[in-house]
Amino acid sequence: MTGHLVYRLLLNVDFVSFLPPMIPEWLEFALHLMVSVGIGILYSGWNMLSPKPHRLLGALILGLLSSLLFFPLAALSDRAPSPVDMTAFTWWFTGHLLYGFMLYVSARILNPSYRIAKSKKA
Repeated sequence: MTGHLVYRLLLNVDFVSFLPPMIPEWLEFALHLMVSVGIGILYSGWNMLSPKPHRLLGALILGLLSSLLFFPLAALSDRAPSPVDMTAFTWWFTGHLLYGFMLYVSARILNPSYRIAKSKKA
């Protein structure tokens, strides 16, 4: 929709040497989701062990750090935006910052340690 190949970069696994050169788009998307779920599990575990769970800043930092992968991934890909395409990076950055925010929201809704901590305050 934007005219930039950010979605192509999101699904890009060209740099993973043990994968075949061409894999179906659904499998590329599934791999991206597995990484996303893994990060979500780590974030949730961090919150469960933390005395102050569900820090928004921590979730946004995860989104920010994952957005910085744009530059090496774009450099490694021949079918994605250029690493100097700042419009594409802005879309990528916005999406990953939104991902970080959704980690925070999901943790607040789903994580039982937050509900327990909240009920102890009441």
